[in-house]
Parts: sequence; C-alpha cells; structure tokens
Amino acid sequence: MSSIRVTTTAVLLVVALIPLASAAAGQEGDSAEASPPDTQAFSAVLSGSVSFEPLEAATDECPLGVRTVTDASGQTTLGEVTLHAEHCPTPGLPSVPAGVQRLTTADGDELSGPYFVDCDPVLPSAEAGEAITCVGRFQIAEGTGRFAGATGMTHQTAFIWFPGSREAQAWPWVSMLEGVVSY
Repeated sequence: MSSIRVTTTAVLLVVALIPLASAAAGQEGDSAEASPPDTQAFSAVLSGSVSFEPLEAATDECPLGVRTVTDASGQTTLGEVTLHAEHCPTPGLPSVPAGVQRLTTADGDELSGPYFVDCDPVLPSAEAGEAITCVGRFQIAEGTGRFAGATGMTHQTAFIWFPGSREAQAWPWVSMLEGVVSY
C-alpha cells in the first residue's frame, strides 16, 4: 500500500513541476527571441465547384490550353474559410503535378502553397455522374496576417462529379483536409 502512495505522490509532484519548469525555460535566454511557432491540428471540409478557363494558347506549363480553377468554402479548425486553387491539367496523367491553393479566413488572413494529387478515373474514362476521386497533399508554405511564416502539411481527399460533358461550366467539388499547421 505504501508503494502506491509513494508512486502516486511522485507522479503528482512531476505533473505539478512540469508547468513551473516550462515557465522557467521560457524565461531563459534573450527575451527578444521569437517564440516557437504554434503547431496545431488542422482539418477542413469544403465544397464548391471546379471550372475550366481556356487560355489564349497552349503552353509548356498548360499543354491543353486550359487552366482548372476550384473555388469553394467551408469550415476548418481555423473557422470559416474560402478556397481558391489553380492548376493546369496534364494530358492522360492521373496526377496534378503542382497546383497552387489558397485558404482565406473571414478576417482576410491566408494560408497558401502547392498541392499535389492523383485522380481516378482519369478523363475521358469517367462516366456521367461518376465521382472522380483525387488524393494527395496540400503543403502550407506561407501565410499572411496571423499566419505570416506559416508552414504545414495536410492530406487532401477531393471528389469531383463529372457532369457528363467537358463543356459544362462548373463541376461539383467536395474536399476534406487533415494535417497540421504551424504559425
């Protein structure tokens, strides 16, 4: 019985001293040093649409002469956000090699960076009404406002419903992101 009391007392003492040790460690060194970034779990559920903007001509970056644009909104662990993403589709490949994505919070602060996804099925094999599933990552590389200097990584899963015609103005889009952000 006494070993249980000693163990319990030792655990309580350690738990009580941790905040004091952390506070003391925070006071050491130059007080002008920036505090380490706050790292937190990040998740989002977004919905919107994908559209296709024709370019004046095909380029090496956009060999199909079209840019894919996604606009969406939804809830995140940071509150309500809007999303804007762009990439150039690669003919016959299931992957988006390097798109750029930006999340904007209600107060105008932004998180942005590249995204990379693999999609299945690849057009033209999708059937009307079929969901095209894209799985990949969004690398948070920069931010503005309270997110200045932000970094992070999320896993991203998106579903795009093929309306049956490539000429359709907007294709429904839903995405979930899970990861971390530091700022």
